[in-house]
Amino acid sequence: KESDSERGTMKQQWVSGAIAGLATFVVATPQESIKVRVQSQYTKTYDGTFTVTARVWKNEGIRGFFIGATPTAISRFFFANYICAYETSRRYLASDGKLSPGATMLAGGCAGTAYWLSNYPFDVIKNKMQAAVNSGKKYNSMVDCAKHIYTVDGWKGFTRGLSVCLLRALPANATCFLFLEIT
Repeated sequence: KESDSERGTMKQQWVSGAIAGLATFVVATPQESIKVRVQSQYTKTYDGTFTVTARVWKNEGIRGFFIGATPTAISRFFFANYICAYETSRRYLASDGKLSPGATMLAGGCAGTAYWLSNYPFDVIKNKMQAAVNSGKKYNSMVDCAKHIYTVDGWKGFTRGLSVCLLRALPANATCFLFLEIT
């Protein structure tokens, strides 16, 4: 296994995480846009993924796949926090440079929790922007959507569902990093 110096400085880890997150944004945004449309439909508008994809392409063009792009890009940028939280926890918990499976899981759980705590409001905004398409509502921008959320629900609107997300994040990321480190 690599030593801490071989894994890079925290600044290098942060930059790597931010770049990786922004790279996934390009792939994730169209997929999440399709997913949210299928999940949030109130009537059987779409039969599935391919129907949505064809309709979006025909009616909205490439822009239709990138609704919510700005909050998605910001959210993905926070992969930097994800990687740094893991590396910081890992270095703190390592005994003689070695990480036990339990410590690895704790570090992974901390990483997932840090990621969602840092980006959740942007994820809420993205989901609202993407789901609004099914209701006929259109937000002009991320700020327009954020204002709407705040007007309707106050600050709590930006954390709706966070507790469930965090309950999932800890074990999911603990498991992810455990298998990353042991393989």
